[in-house]
Amino acid sequence: MSVILTTVFPDGRRDSGGMGGGGISGGTTMAVYHGKGEGTPLSILCRTKPIVSRVRIVTTDRHPERLLEPVATLPGPGEKVFVAVLPPGIDFVNAYALNDAGDTLGQHAPRRPGPGRE
Repeated sequence: MSVILTTVFPDGRRDSGGMGGGGISGGTTMAVYHGKGEGTPLSILCRTKPIVSRVRIVTTDRHPERLLEPVATLPGPGEKVFVAVLPPGIDFVNAYALNDAGDTLGQHAPRRPGPGRE
C-alpha cells in the first residue's frame, strides 16, 4: 500500500512524494518518510499502527514541537497517516508516536535525505 503526499503551492506548482510497502511490522510503531523536492519545503509523512493517537514532531524551529492529528486511516490494517510541511529553513529532528494519554509508544530519529531529496 502506498501513501502519496501532494503539496499544491499558491502559485500552482505541485510536489509529490510518499512511501510504499507493506504494513508496519514487528515492534515498530511507525514508519516515517521525510524529504523535499527542489525549491520546496520539507515534508514529513508518518504511517502508524492504529493504537497511535497523535504524533509529536520536533524541529529546529523557535517553537520546536508540533502535535499532529491523523489526516487519514488506511483501509485494511487501519494504519493512520500524519503529515507536516515545514516552513523553509526548518529541519526535522525527531518524531514520537503517542497514545490517548500522551504516553510515548515509539520514536523515530530520521536519517538525512538521500541524494536528490535534499
